[in-house]
Formats: sequence, C-alpha cells, structure tokens
Amino acid sequence: MHLPAALAALVPDEPALAQAIATAQDLLHWITNDDNDTDLIGPDFLQNQVFAALIGQGSPIAAQGYELGFFLIAPHILYRDHAHAAPELYAPLTGPHGWRFGPTMPLLVKPAHELVWNDPHMAHMTKVGPVPFLCLYAWTGALEQSAYIVPADDWPGLEAQHLKGIEA
Repeated sequence: MHLPAALAALVPDEPALAQAIATAQDLLHWITNDDNDTDLIGPDFLQNQVFAALIGQGSPIAAQGYELGFFLIAPHILYRDHAHAAPELYAPLTGPHGWRFGPTMPLLVKPAHELVWNDPHMAHMTKVGPVPFLCLYAWTGALEQSAYIVPADDWPGLEAQHLKGIEA
C-alpha cells in the first residue's frame, strides 16, 4: 500500500492531518474496489487502489444514502473514464494529479487540496502523478448503483504517460 508515501507528501501542508491518518491507519478497513469489469477498468487500476469507508454501509459509522472515506491510488495509475448515479466530492490531500471531465475533454492538472465535484452521471477520469493519490471522498444518493465505464480511445497512451512537468 502506498499510504506512507502519500502521508509524507501531505506532511508539508497538513502535518497534523498526516499524523492523525498515520495514527489511525491500522484501524481503517482498507479494501479494493472491485465492482468494475477488469477488461474495462484495466487490471493496473484494480491492483493499485484501495479505499477505507469511515461513514456509510459496512463502515464504523453506519449511514444510509451517504458514504465518506479515504481513497488511495498508486503513482502513475489511470483511473479510466467512468460515471455513476451518485454525485461525488473528492478532496485530494496529495497532488498534483490529472483530471478530465468527459472522454473528449483535455487533461487538467490540479494541485492537492483543490476540490473536485462530479455531478451524477458525469464522466470523469483521474491520472495519478508521481505521488500516490490520497483523498477524502463523499458520495450521496444512489449508492446502490455501480459505477460504469465510459469508453475512450486514448487510454493506452494515458496509461503509459507520466504527467509532464511534475515527474518525480
């Protein structure tokens, strides 16, 4: 798991938060998001990401229709274009990382701590930079509906690419 490297990247901006997550890491139930079809989402993504729900079904604080937790993706991994019925808020704790909001849209590089909002059924993609992607995520509404892949022709190139200007 890439949590130590992500927390090291968080220390300069938010040392208390990094320490709190490090202290609690053994209490977090990290699991792999395997709801997606491997052929569509890509095996690299499935093998290089975990999440830990803090609030919501199956988490330490039960809630219906709402989920809040941590999401962690390894460096240089592409989280292919996808969408879901539930609106989603990402609060990236590390960065920069690449984002796009539709398979024909350009890749935008965003720094850590810049919120990303995804409306219901809005296609979005994340290209992780040289630092692991660690964020808080929140979903509300139609959580029972799985995410679905929005195909794009440029995934092979994006998976091979390292983000320009931010290489480690």
